Amino acid sequence: MVYAYQKPSGDIEWAKPFLPALHRYADYLVRHGQYPPEERSTIDHNESRANQTLIAISASIGLKAYGALSGMANYTDIGNLYASTIMDLGTDTKQAHFTSHYGRADSSWITSYPLAYDKLLGLDTFDEAVYEMQSTWYKDLIQPDGLQFSSDVQFTVADLEMMAAATCSNDVQSLIVDSLHQTTTSRIDSVPGPTRWNVTGANSGRQSSTKAQAAVGGYWMLAAVNM
Repeated sequence: MVYAYQKPSGDIEWAKPFLPALHRYADYLVRHGQYPPEERSTIDHNESRANQTLIAISASIGLKAYGALSGMANYTDIGNLYASTIMDLGTDTKQAHFTSHYGRADSSWITSYPLAYDKLLGLDTFDEAVYEMQSTWYKDLIQPDGLQFSSDVQFTVADLEMMAAATCSNDVQSLIVDSLHQTTTSRIDSVPGPTRWNVTGANSGRQSSTKAQAAVGGYWMLAAVNM
């Protein structure tokens, strides 16, 4: 977040008072980012697990951001190294998609929304082939009411789905945006700020399990990246 301000503004003074605290966070990621310890996932009701791929992706991008922010190239190098590990351990055997955590069966997959931060900040932690890999994978999974968050659930998390769209090809972006527009304007129960609804099963797109979510700000990540 700090680098997202510093990069476009060119203001390197504003962040200086926060660098000691950010340095401690960066060192935590050095110790724990490559192999994250057991913790809860983004989707709170999922069980706690170690080595979650999305947490490792976030850590590697965070280290690259700190390296760019502070000018300390060793953190940039570590972020790149961790990204390489993720590609080895956090994908299926054919490297066709990310798995939910290291060592999970090939049938496991998850929406890799943290890549949007890499794209937004131009950090190149993951190269274009990784974006293309996920874009190709999503294309066959998108339902009329959206993209499942992972192979373990039946629902989309629409704000995170739009973050994933920000890293996809134009055709996949259109499929995701169209599904979100269709569901929120003509199918789902009338609630403000919905972010989660089933995209498979009898109740697909009919009822949101959330409302009035500040997280709907994520709907605009695609616009932010494209700018």
